[in-house]
Amino acid sequence: TIQGGYNYWVTHGGYTPDTIVLMGGVNDLIHSQSVPSVKAAIVTFTNERIAAGQHVVHLTEPYWNYDMSGINQWLIDTFPDTIDVAPQVIPDGSSDGLHPNATGMAHIAAIVDRHLNLYL
Repeated sequence: TIQGGYNYWVTHGGYTPDTIVLMGGVNDLIHSQSVPSVKAAIVTFTNERIAAGQHVVHLTEPYWNYDMSGINQWLIDTFPDTIDVAPQVIPDGSSDGLHPNATGMAHIAAIVDRHLNLYL
């Protein structure tokens, strides 16, 4: 989740990347967090990383089984460094309807690879 795992991983992971590519929110929603709470967590995470001298590039979240359109559009409207991967994700890119499988990860990675240099 944004409120738990991401922040811990970035602050205790053993290294400090210059750029963080952030895709998240759906796990928070399925764990009963409200949309405003998820948005607030993304803003807090982003502001903390910027204050630490890091650059955050946001990714829209694919929604195989969960409607992420409201959060995705908010990301696009709020953060200029957002890569809109959601409409480009392939239907068989998830085995559980929530997390990308190997095919989905490879597809998302290719999209990010094509666009990341625009934001660095």
